[in-house]
Amino acid sequence: MHTSELCQFIEQAPVAAAMFDREMRYVAVSERWLADRNLDKSIIGRTVYEVYPDVDAKFRDLYNRALAGETISRSEDRFEIPHGSVEWVRWEMRPWRESRGEIGGLVIFAEDITERKRIEEALRRSEERYREAIEASNEGIWEWDLLANTVVFSATFYRMLGYEPLNNISHSTEFGLSLMHPDDRLWAPKAALDCLWSIGHYQLEFRLRANDGAYRWILSRAKVVARSEAGAPIRAVGTHTDVTDERRAKEALQRSEERFRFAIDATNDGLWDWWLITGRADYSPAYFRMLGYEQSECEAKAASFWIDHLHPNERERIVTLSRRLLNSHGHYELEFRLRAKDGSYKWILSRGKAVEWSKTGEAVRAVGTHTDITDRKNAEQRLLQRESELRQKHEELEALYQNAPIGLAAFDRQLRYLRINQRLAQIGGLPPDAHIGRTIPEILPSMAPIIEEAGRAVLAGQSPIKNRELSGETFAHPGGRRYFTDSWYPIFDDQGTIQGCGVVVDDITQRKETELILRQTSERLELAQSAALIGIWDWDLLTGEAFVNDQWRSIYGISESKAVSYEEFLARLHPADRESFLNMEKRAFAGGGAIEGEMRIVREEDGETRWVAHKGRVFFASNGQPNRAMGAVWDITPLKQAQAVALQRSEDRYWRMINAAQEGIWLLDGEAKTTFVNPKMAQLLGYTTEEMLGRHLLDFADEEWRRIAQEKLIDRTGGIVETHDFKFRRKDGAEIWTLMSCAPVFDGDTYQGALAMVLDFTERRRFEEERARHIEELNRIDRQKDEFIATLGHELRTPLASIKLAADLMAGDLALPERHRARLTRMERQIQHLNVIVEDVLDASRLASGKIRLNQEVIDIKKLLAQIEDFHQSRCKQKGIRLSMDLADQALLVYGDSVRLTQIFSNLLDNAEKFTHQGGTVHLVASQQMDDVVVVIRDTGIGIPSERIEWIFQPFSQIQDDSGRATKGIGIGLSLARKLVELHGGHIEAHSEGLGKGSDFVVRLPISSRTA
Repeated sequence: MHTSELCQFIEQAPVAAAMFDREMRYVAVSERWLADRNLDKSIIGRTVYEVYPDVDAKFRDLYNRALAGETISRSEDRFEIPHGSVEWVRWEMRPWRESRGEIGGLVIFAEDITERKRIEEALRRSEERYREAIEASNEGIWEWDLLANTVVFSATFYRMLGYEPLNNISHSTEFGLSLMHPDDRLWAPKAALDCLWSIGHYQLEFRLRANDGAYRWILSRAKVVARSEAGAPIRAVGTHTDVTDERRAKEALQRSEERFRFAIDATNDGLWDWWLITGRADYSPAYFRMLGYEQSECEAKAASFWIDHLHPNERERIVTLSRRLLNSHGHYELEFRLRAKDGSYKWILSRGKAVEWSKTGEAVRAVGTHTDITDRKNAEQRLLQRESELRQKHEELEALYQNAPIGLAAFDRQLRYLRINQRLAQIGGLPPDAHIGRTIPEILPSMAPIIEEAGRAVLAGQSPIKNRELSGETFAHPGGRRYFTDSWYPIFDDQGTIQGCGVVVDDITQRKETELILRQTSERLELAQSAALIGIWDWDLLTGEAFVNDQWRSIYGISESKAVSYEEFLARLHPADRESFLNMEKRAFAGGGAIEGEMRIVREEDGETRWVAHKGRVFFASNGQPNRAMGAVWDITPLKQAQAVALQRSEDRYWRMINAAQEGIWLLDGEAKTTFVNPKMAQLLGYTTEEMLGRHLLDFADEEWRRIAQEKLIDRTGGIVETHDFKFRRKDGAEIWTLMSCAPVFDGDTYQGALAMVLDFTERRRFEEERARHIEELNRIDRQKDEFIATLGHELRTPLASIKLAADLMAGDLALPERHRARLTRMERQIQHLNVIVEDVLDASRLASGKIRLNQEVIDIKKLLAQIEDFHQSRCKQKGIRLSMDLADQALLVYGDSVRLTQIFSNLLDNAEKFTHQGGTVHLVASQQMDDVVVVIRDTGIGIPSERIEWIFQPFSQIQDDSGRATKGIGIGLSLARKLVELHGGHIEAHSEGLGKGSDFVVRLPISSRTA
């Protein structure tokens, strides 16, 4: 490059560049060089030492080395600018030569990389802070090399589990697996790999064994940071966080969180506050935003906002139902639709809870939340649609399998039939069910050896066997020989082990017969040809002269005396085949050369139509023009007749299958008129096939279903395939319920009609309706029973109060004789017993209707049991029973209703006393186990048969005593106790080793997180 060209290159360079002569004078500079150094072109001709008087001696040495011929570069170099800042530069210094090859000076290329260095420094500081933060945190860091199958853990990981830290030591993944809890090892590793492969990250919780042998709960988070070219994860990083304490706290608070789920949900969703008496309602801003409104838009109509925006079809039902549930249960959870600002409807999950009650027990005020579940509802709808599509595809595949025109079967490793389709069963001559579980010798004894040979070979691991020909006798054609092809393939399980084999069978007997006919025809043709019976023709295209032999004349029916011309030949062609022959001839004359095909001719002498095959060739002159054509023709009418017979047989077999089908088959044209029904379809509707032909689908539909039928017909024209219920009316007027699988029929893009497969399930429909009526009747009887019990309890209360008042007055009469006072004492005990029964009956009724309300507070079960003990000690002493209690040292706090809890434990102690004989013992133990207060009442009484353990908690259930008589009471005490325990979020259960071996009743109540 000349010096002038180099100068021009430097000046136009897009990077910082400068050219110097041997005295280090500026010769040329780029705009970037001047801009980066805040210089102008006045420096040209000045030396670098004049521009920068303070040049470092280091650079003077570098200049000299470059002028001596050395190329010098630095990937990064630090420069201190006079005003105090620092710049980083990447530069290269090289000599440039004159045309004679002598070094004329040097060129410097420079790039300011200060900003990059700042970014790198910031990144380094960020990484240092990150490492410091990681070291200060309680999270263990790890890096997983999926190719090498090794993992490196941080020191925190080891300390987390109580092990000695090992920094930057690679472990096989087996090390981590060896620490994992055996139960988690079954799922966690696979789940982690599946997530890394599919979505590139995961977050899992599992247990790892610490150094002390205990298992710690670990929250593991991971992310793929490198993948192979094929997209496979090859490196992942992540953290391990010890969440054992959080896990335990979560489990401890689970029941408590369920009680407060309304408040928790309300923090994220729309809040509402509803006064049921006035109808006024208040809402949170999120409530309105959920529907696309701002609160300011709705303040004027806020009182009735939610009712006004309910879907018209649901408004009355939802308002009535929410009020009824709040009054009867105190809370509700409903799903309904609300109209949004844009006019669309959103699905809402509404949860409400009554917080204020009237003196009559009716809900006055309720609060709750609204959650937008539109996406979930849409997802559910899509899921249902997808399930329907999958079910339909499964049905289609099953229909294809069963109706395939070839035989299909599957065998186990002992070559027993597991599955077989209709076609193969038809080939063999036995029903499909007759094959299942049986061996091949039992079904096809004459062919079993050759068939089993192929099956065993495939089961032994050999390659699949394809299109093997065999023949033999079947039950379908006894005494005859049938010809088949079979193909065998292995069936593998999920582990790749051969579990069985499958076979595809095709009956080629008809093809063999056709081949025999063709072979015989071919032999005859060969014989005819050998005897000069093939028609030969030779046509001179230049002169128009034609030669044909006698056989050609015989085939075309033309006498020997008549001259043959091209026009005569065309006259003998069947009109339907003339155009196709002329097109073929045109292609041959245009250069194709070959004339070959089949066509029909009309003989001259008798007008008979015959099929002929012709084969010939066009010859061309040196100039490329056709000059001659010759060929042969022979009569193939017998062959065509044989093929027609074979086709007719095939069609006959097809129609026999259609007519024998056990499902109705119905074909409609484009106007929904019947073009075909099989006998089964006509039988279902009580018609003959002739009566149904030409009639519209709606003529047979139930009147209420005709609109639906019209909609379904529109779906067919849109190409929709579906399976649905449909109701028809038989000819005799009876209704019939069917399951229809419908598919449209198209010719290209033109709708031609629809095909339906129809199955009668009227009886199943009637059974389902009858079952629903029985269930409703049982529910009605159960409601009447509850109402009767409640009424009975209330009716007994008034006379019982009068009797008790009279007894109290008599007890206050000092003149009452002593003999009457003893009777009075017995009467008072009976009144008290009857009063307990009435209260139990009323409580049972309240529980059944959900009207019991708990006045809950923090209660010490230990103190409550101590108070109950005083009353029951006296009763046990009177009966000669020893009652003892073993109460925990610490307080046993639960959140409950003291009256109902007293009722629970008194009922259980009464039950123990009742069934324990004189001299027996009743022992109560109260303690804390994990997150529960556990109270066990153990007696040495008559015990409970094992088959009656759960039965005793049913209302009105009673155990007989030793004499075989039912005990006193009406048998609702234990049922009442269980329901009251469950209202407190607890659980009650009974244990007994059998009659005469005593009983244990265990009550578990959740510990209160509140303080007394």
